[in-house]
Amino acid sequence: MRFLQGITRRFGYGRTVGCFAALIVAVAALGLMLLRESAPVSHGVVIPRVPPPVSPTRFQNATGHVDYVGSERCMDCHTQEHESWLMTAHSRALQKVQLESEPPDGEFSHEPSGRRYRVVRLNGQMRHQEFMKPKTGPEIMLSDHETKYLVGSGRHTRSYLIEADGFLVQSPITWYASRGEWGMSPGEGYNVPQHWAFERPIDQRCMTCHVGQMTSIAGAPARLEFQALSIDCERCHGPGELHVAKWNSPDHRETGIEDTSIVHPGRLSRQRQEDICAQCHLSGAASAAVRTRSLFDYRPGLSLEDFVVNYEFKTPDRTMRVVGHVDQMRLSRCYQESETLTCTSCHDPHVPVEPANTMEFYRKRCLSCHDLDSCGVAEDTRRTEATGDNCMTCHMPKSPTADIPHIAFTHHRVGLHTLDDTTPDVVSDRELQPIVNNANLDAIDRDRCLGLAWINLSDQSLHGDEFHAARDKGRILLEKVVSEGGGDAEVEAALALCFRHENPARAITYATQALERDDVLPNTVVNLLWIAGSASYDVGRIKQAIPFLERLRQIQRNAETCLLLDICYEQQGRFDDSLQAARQAADISPWRADLQQRLAHLYSLSGQTKLAEEHGRRADQLLQTLGKPLP
Repeated sequence: MRFLQGITRRFGYGRTVGCFAALIVAVAALGLMLLRESAPVSHGVVIPRVPPPVSPTRFQNATGHVDYVGSERCMDCHTQEHESWLMTAHSRALQKVQLESEPPDGEFSHEPSGRRYRVVRLNGQMRHQEFMKPKTGPEIMLSDHETKYLVGSGRHTRSYLIEADGFLVQSPITWYASRGEWGMSPGEGYNVPQHWAFERPIDQRCMTCHVGQMTSIAGAPARLEFQALSIDCERCHGPGELHVAKWNSPDHRETGIEDTSIVHPGRLSRQRQEDICAQCHLSGAASAAVRTRSLFDYRPGLSLEDFVVNYEFKTPDRTMRVVGHVDQMRLSRCYQESETLTCTSCHDPHVPVEPANTMEFYRKRCLSCHDLDSCGVAEDTRRTEATGDNCMTCHMPKSPTADIPHIAFTHHRVGLHTLDDTTPDVVSDRELQPIVNNANLDAIDRDRCLGLAWINLSDQSLHGDEFHAARDKGRILLEKVVSEGGGDAEVEAALALCFRHENPARAITYATQALERDDVLPNTVVNLLWIAGSASYDVGRIKQAIPFLERLRQIQRNAETCLLLDICYEQQGRFDDSLQAARQAADISPWRADLQQRLAHLYSLSGQTKLAEEHGRRADQLLQTLGKPLP
């Protein structure tokens, strides 16, 4: 049973899969015990609640039934604006890989995992490859993928996306401009021995801040079709169907009356302007989608808080984060004592600042409100080579980030900074509060969003006692919401996660109820199918687990799903299906010795000795070279 050891991988919502080896031996008895002890989940007659209200707006294109037309239509009349937009980072948020613009080929070793990575140009493609070098014999290629998309402007880093089996996946290889070299991709889960490799799914949630419009294919969150690469016109101005129709109408006349067929961000209130930026440039401690809605439903001109509630700790976290610009700005005294200071006070989305003029440009921004005499530092000190008489050196310093190693970004909290600003805060004894007042929600929906925020926070960034404390706070709030008739798919999914290990049968009930709802979101479906399938296996309902896992295999590329499905099929006597699932698992995670051992086991059972020996040798090579996977 060595192939089953330590199957503990990242899987969307949940943190762990559990150890199947022990469960195979005792699963029947455990399942009967849990079924007897589990309290049934019953909600009685569910009366649909009226959705929370959406704040009014005078702009006609902010409603959900208005279609997007694409930036090409905007170019017909707004050529100058389009050309200036092309000079901004927004226009390069996501790009197709262009070989002539890419850094030189190269390679590097990743010591913690024992693997080596190579970037090569072959047949008009830039390919990312993963290798291992056995103690004896030639180098073995584990993965070889064409890079399809470049993420970000490339000013600091160049990270890449590939398509594997039709699913969008992040490459573990990134170019670091400041160092002029290739290295492991940033973010949690890469610079560790058993890392994501070519398995980290990139879904709608990941891409919402890199593309204008996209759709998922066949309900698969990581099978994406992009209608608008990059952050385009309609992402900030809203869908253009009404605007195009109005100005193409033969009887249209200039009236001098405000054109409300499209959003002009400069004519919005400060809060509504910032909402447009905050879609991507606000990074609170946690967030939760408002009932019946998500961030994907938001339109410029509306209140962002009608779609997603962002939370911060009552004692604000001053840690520098790449996308924390809006929340950092709001902590500034400059912002709090002004009625007009906002994102566009310094950043015109159509007028990029030349890198050579950056210091002087922003210094003038500061001096448009502040007098030089108000600076407490002597002029000769300010004019040293180190500071360059630059206000930002002291008041908006470049700081290391909690998101990307080796990179410093400008801190957007204007003020006096100390080393504490880069030290993550301890959260165990603090409470979450909404960044913006959510008085538009009633008491049940406020509890619902706060409960979901605690669950999301626990699953994303907490460990140990803090994890359990946050999980308990969320569970208590959500059970209260359900008792008051405020349950929905997201609430039931979060509760299914809470009970996944302590009460699998109850988790199954919550998960299956949520899957039957009309308001369940695509990413939530993935999490629910895994909870329902793996928990059904845990309590001995093998036949019930298979449909959940099969459905999940169609909409997510994940080795754990295939492995568990393989095990279920073997226990049902369906050998061909078991072998197919095992092969797929090994194809997705070619570096895992346990999956090669699993194939050796199955081929041995079928009398295919040569194939069994081949996979057994590969398992031994992996163990000797890369170490024991998933300890």
